[in-house]
Amino acid sequence: RLVGSEMCIRDRLYRERYRPGRGVAHLVSEDEPQSFGFLADQVFLADAFLEAYVTTHLREYLVKAEIITADLIDQLEDKQSGGFYDRVPDTSAKGLLKFPHKDLAMNASLSILFSDLYYMTHKTKYHDYAEQTLQFLLSYPGPLPTAVTGRAINRFLEYPIQIVVVGEQSDAKAQKLFSKGLEVYAPGKLVRFLDPQVDQLSIGAVSFPLIKETRAYICTD
Repeated sequence: RLVGSEMCIRDRLYRERYRPGRGVAHLVSEDEPQSFGFLADQVFLADAFLEAYVTTHLREYLVKAEIITADLIDQLEDKQSGGFYDRVPDTSAKGLLKFPHKDLAMNASLSILFSDLYYMTHKTKYHDYAEQTLQFLLSYPGPLPTAVTGRAINRFLEYPIQIVVVGEQSDAKAQKLFSKGLEVYAPGKLVRFLDPQVDQLSIGAVSFPLIKETRAYICTD
């Protein structure tokens, strides 16, 4: 029941606050979404959709995470100096709010998001963005947010354990294996579901056999 409620909240936020090309709205005022394109809002919502994808194995959530991420890259990337700004420039803003800056903790969180997208899609552009964002952070002359930067480095360098269930979604054994996979204690793990009826039986360079019996595979690099 709780999982279903969380899905509804994510879907509602996307439906009511996301606008193509503008990103996610920070707030709603007089029934209208306002203040689009804050880095934190987009990173957190994209990450929530990735969690929803892992939990439900519904591909629509992965698609939404990629859409939001594409917008934040287009809007907020500093293509000259590296890193990502915390907001879209707003000439009507007051005082220092007129000037976007690069929040170091959010850039580290974004690098983690890029790494996760790479491990889920194996699209090399996400691997490249994760690395470039880390290079920006590690070249910063001042102190860094230690914990989240360390997490970002670890996520980039350490390929996560993946538990891959291959079987039809309607199969009770497949659902049980998927649920048990979610319960396994392995920090950073990803649980995947491949249904031979709708999915290619491969993840990156790894292919899985097409057999009648439902199985779960434990994969590393």
